[in-house]
Amino acid sequence: MLESFRDRIKIINFIQLNPTHSKYLYIKHKSQVTMTLKSAIIQGFRTLANPEREFENINKRSLEKILEDYIKLLLASGLLAAVIAFIFILINSTYLNLFRGINIDYWRLINYSAGISGSLFFFYLFAGTFLFFLLSLIIRIFVRRIKYTRLISVLCYSLSPILLIGWISNKLILALGIWSAFLLIVGIRQTLKEEGKISDKSSSKIRGKSSGKGKSSRKRIKR
Repeated sequence: MLESFRDRIKIINFIQLNPTHSKYLYIKHKSQVTMTLKSAIIQGFRTLANPEREFENINKRSLEKILEDYIKLLLASGLLAAVIAFIFILINSTYLNLFRGINIDYWRLINYSAGISGSLFFFYLFAGTFLFFLLSLIIRIFVRRIKYTRLISVLCYSLSPILLIGWISNKLILALGIWSAFLLIVGIRQTLKEEGKISDKSSSKIRGKSSGKGKSSRKRIKR
């Protein structure tokens, strides 16, 4: 306990004595976060532009990196959806107050808008984590030839339309869901092709080894 308390005091003293250095570390960390979010957005648009190529290159990325990009896009899209809903309610209420002559209690309106925005944000988190997990289990029942980790990666890529565009309006969810289903089919088909190629290569290697052993055994018998 004393050592941890002393460490905290040392950190506080270091920040007080070196404010410029601590500010530099904060700016550096913030820039790294923004760069990773930017890379996740770029990767999502690449998936939308050329899904077959991105699903082919999915082996080059680790599952941790794919999930990290997915979580960042999920948080960003949920936050944007909440902000858009909050602003839309305020603008609509202001229009009714100014041009329709309807009396509006803005304090209650702000509380109501904040509640709607917060619930929308948490719904994004719930749908992007728990429902995502349930969906992966359901798909796993029908697609058993693919590894579960690979299926998670494909599903993260397939939800790019909803994460990148779904925050604009709730009316787009149906069309974006169909788009995501199409990407999921493309990803599963591409993954099955790659695993088929790998199995063919492994079987050919096994056949080559067995044929080599057969030839060597025949030579020994002749001798």
